Amino acid sequence: MNIGSGIKKSGGQITKQAVKQIAQEPFEVLKTVAKQVSGSETSASASPPPQSKPQASISEIEVKNLNEKDKTQSRVMYESLQKEIQAIYVQKKEKERQTKELAELQKASAQQEGKPLVEPVTRRSRNPLKGMAKKISDMGKRAEIRMPPSG
Repeated sequence: MNIGSGIKKSGGQITKQAVKQIAQEPFEVLKTVAKQVSGSETSASASPPPQSKPQASISEIEVKNLNEKDKTQSRVMYESLQKEIQAIYVQKKEKERQTKELAELQKASAQQEGKPLVEPVTRRSRNPLKGMAKKISDMGKRAEIRMPPSG
């Protein structure tokens, strides 16, 4: 595993690389077993073989792919943040508009409070005792006015 590459790897990528390495190790051991049994191997060949250049070129390709992937992800995140900022701006404008409307309504209601209220017309009371004195006086006046006989 190449830690010094400076590339952040996810857990899945690290796991895949470890599985590949473990899968390749038994074949490496089998390659050296024949030489060890025949006795033709020297102590210098017992050390693990150095990494070949094709792996380095593969990692460069991976780095390029990861850089491109990172750029696309950054662009997508930037666009989503721009959309979110625009949505917040629209919400703020809507809230300001609503507060202006509310202030106008409050002003209108305050102006109406300054005007005197119109009282509704009520029905006459049906209480017979309330208007009794007036009725009696009216009846007395009718009786006092006498009409001359016609004729």
